[in-house]
Amino acid sequence: MIRPLRILFALAFGLVLTPVGLFAHHLGQTAFDSSKKISLEGRITKVAWQNPHIYYEMDVKDKDGKVGSWELEGGEPNPLHRRGWRKDDLQVGDLLTVRDASMARDGSHRVSGGVFLKNGGIRVFNGKGPHSDSLEGVAAPPTDAKMVANPKDFSGLWGQGTGSTDISTDLLPGEEISLTPYGAERYKKVDIAKSGVNWCLPYGPKRSIISIAPALFVQSANALVLLFEPQIDYRVIYLDGRNHPGDVSDYPTWFGDSTAKWEGDTLVVDTVGIDDRTWLDSFGFEHSDKLHLIERIKKTDPNTLTWTTTVEDPVFFAKPFTYSFTKRRSEDPNVELGNAGPALHFMPIYCEENKDVGHMLPTPGVHRVQPKMP
Repeated sequence: MIRPLRILFALAFGLVLTPVGLFAHHLGQTAFDSSKKISLEGRITKVAWQNPHIYYEMDVKDKDGKVGSWELEGGEPNPLHRRGWRKDDLQVGDLLTVRDASMARDGSHRVSGGVFLKNGGIRVFNGKGPHSDSLEGVAAPPTDAKMVANPKDFSGLWGQGTGSTDISTDLLPGEEISLTPYGAERYKKVDIAKSGVNWCLPYGPKRSIISIAPALFVQSANALVLLFEPQIDYRVIYLDGRNHPGDVSDYPTWFGDSTAKWEGDTLVVDTVGIDDRTWLDSFGFEHSDKLHLIERIKKTDPNTLTWTTTVEDPVFFAKPFTYSFTKRRSEDPNVELGNAGPALHFMPIYCEENKDVGHMLPTPGVHRVQPKMP
């Protein structure tokens, strides 16, 4: 039975959508200030259930009785669907109250998040009622017991665990992120709006694996293939003992070249040749084409993968640093998966439905643990 889920609209998504045509003049640059809240009430005039984020429009009367149009930004359709949300739960003409939404930094009539109340007080989008029954009806079949029990078999659907899209919060004890002079200058000037993820480019090996969206792992004797919902991306980790190609640095790719070996029950992955347009996280840690990743992946229980990453990049970082997070198996609706909900089936998304404007601007765009400056 699926537990009641919280109803905060786009609670930890912290993401933004500017729909093509209507608000294109914002050019995706609007961000929201989570420290400044507003409550609104009005009639819905438009519903757009689109990748990579949904939005509503509503007419709102100000204190003088003048009607103005407001846009309400939401989360990704897939995780919302898993939490019991359906696109017809709110329709044109419905009276909607939004409490404690984050205001747009540019002062425009756009808000993000908040608690939604329909037609005078009915809470919506909380995974209760008939939606929970429909969710249980499409749950994936039980994972094969032998596969789950095998510590070297990572096959299956894996969702969000303890990880954050701010990797500074996942540093191991005693670790710090120390920038080079060049890295510090880049960091001071970083513009979240220019992240490749915000413009529908591939996520890269690190930002993809800490996404709230699940990933489907397909494993054979020769390779572990990671299939990601956002942008229908994939990553191949070779298990056949090969070395990196000699010219790997001349031909960087979005996910780099990954080779791996087993050390006991831990898979040790070595990755180089990563396109420098990818980021390490959502909050501004860039990297160069000299980036070298060493990942140690271990199934610490049948439903948990512990993923420990060491980052080496002498261009951006004065010394290597290591952080760790977990992934949780997604097939079981009763497994806790943070904000994403159970991954009852794989739902790839392609954000180029709105490719001409930026998307998904986090707020606030600041690392919780600031890096050490030179």
